[in-house]
Order: sequence, then C-alpha cells, then structure tokens
Amino acid sequence: MSMSAASSTAATAGPTMDAQDGDVARLGRDFVQSLERGLLVLRSFTPDRPDLSVTEVAERTSISRAAARRILFTLERLGYTARNRAGLFHLQPAVLTLGYGYLAGQQLPQIARPYLQAVAEQLHGSSSLGVIDHYDVVFVARARSPSLVSTTVDVGSRLPAHVTALGRVLLADLPDEQIDRYLEGARIQRLTDLTRVAPEEIKQAVLDAREKRYSMVDQELAIGVRAVAVPVHDQSDSVVASLNVSVADARASAHEILERCLPVLRNAAAQISAALGAA
Repeated sequence: MSMSAASSTAATAGPTMDAQDGDVARLGRDFVQSLERGLLVLRSFTPDRPDLSVTEVAERTSISRAAARRILFTLERLGYTARNRAGLFHLQPAVLTLGYGYLAGQQLPQIARPYLQAVAEQLHGSSSLGVIDHYDVVFVARARSPSLVSTTVDVGSRLPAHVTALGRVLLADLPDEQIDRYLEGARIQRLTDLTRVAPEEIKQAVLDAREKRYSMVDQELAIGVRAVAVPVHDQSDSVVASLNVSVADARASAHEILERCLPVLRNAAAQISAALGAA
C-alpha cells in the first residue's frame, strides 16, 4: 500500500470519535449531527479515491445513501464538490478555504519551516512537522532535500498515527487510557511485511517513544523508508507537534540512521521549542 493510499482528509485535535446515532442524545441538543455528516462526507475523499459515487460515500461514512446524496448535492451547489462525466463526485478547490484560516493563523509552521529545511538538507531526507487529529497525523509543514525526487506526502496530508514515527511521538504524550481508546477505534492495516498490527505491539512502541523521547519506524509504512521523530514543546512544556526526518538509505542499518539523525532532530526541535517559549 502506498503512502498516498494511506492518507485521508479532516480536522480537530486529539484522537476523538465521530458521534454515532446513539451518541447524539448524550452529546446534547446543541450537537448538530447534519454538520457532522457533511464533514464526514468531505473527509471521505482521499488521494487514492478522489472520485466517488453516492453509494461509495455512504459506505465510507456509514450514513444512509439518501443522506449522502442530499449532502453531496448541497456541497455541489456551494462549490465544494462537482461531478465528472461518469457522474462521480470529486472535491473542488473551494474546500481549501476551509483550512486556510487555520494554516494562515498558525505560528508553528512558520517558525519550524527553516529548521525543517536545514534538517532535510543536512540528513538528505524529507523533514516534516506533524500534529495529531483523530486517528491521523497531519503534516502541517514539510521540507525535503533538493536531491530527492518529489513525494506524494505534502502539507495537509494525513497518515495513520500509529504507523508513523510522528504519530507515535504524539500518541506517547497522551494518557494511557486515551492510547487504549485510540487503539480500539483505529483502523489497523498491514502496509508492509514489517508493519506492527497487534495492538499490544503498537502500544509498546508508543510507550517506548514516551520513555526514550523519540520514535523510529523502520519500513512499517513503506519498504525502504525509515523515519525518526522527536517531540516539539511550547511554553507550557506541552507537546504541540512532532518533528521527523524520513530517509531512504538501503546501505545503512537502522542503528546507523538513528545515530546520524537523532542529534540533528533533537537540536532542531529544541530550537523550535525555544522559539515557542519553551524552557
């Protein structure tokens, strides 16, 4: 499975569950389920499935076909979706306006960008800054070495948190009960022969990241790709993001890559954290 096939779309903070029908009463009368369903429909379009029928959207969102049809037509009228000649729906550029205010107002990506570029150039890899959203890690800033070919992961891309070094560092900052809740709801898939799929193994990897203050993922997301990530803190010493580098170096062992990358990443993370007011 490719890295682009594993990515998807959405936005909030922390691994929370989407409200199901039985949860609406518990959430209260102020919860607008129709809005939730509209956002679910938008998030059902992914890089590997950019064109979807009404039936496919209904299946992906677990809402009725009639509701999916009404929502898609509403989004089409508002300019967020359109249909191709085959009658399949796809997203329109207007959806970018939904996230622009967030990205434009965020200080963190702007502060981190030059440090990401320095990491990428020094380690000859791709360097990213990620935050956690539901069950995904979202890339909010990214840089790559000029010697690398373009990749399918860019700002706004999403990958399952548990299978990435960025995500495991962020999950490590959560209380144990939230990690367990994440594992109960996450869609765990084997992406390569090395992917950890047993919940207890994934949790142990997260706890290791908590203890060591870094995470290394060795070809679990894609064969030939190793990634190392470290936390980034704000003025309250809270983990607000994670910083990583991904390298494709078949000649070096995982231990050699860790020894080469970890000091550079920790230095960059410390500088970003200091710029955010961390001690």
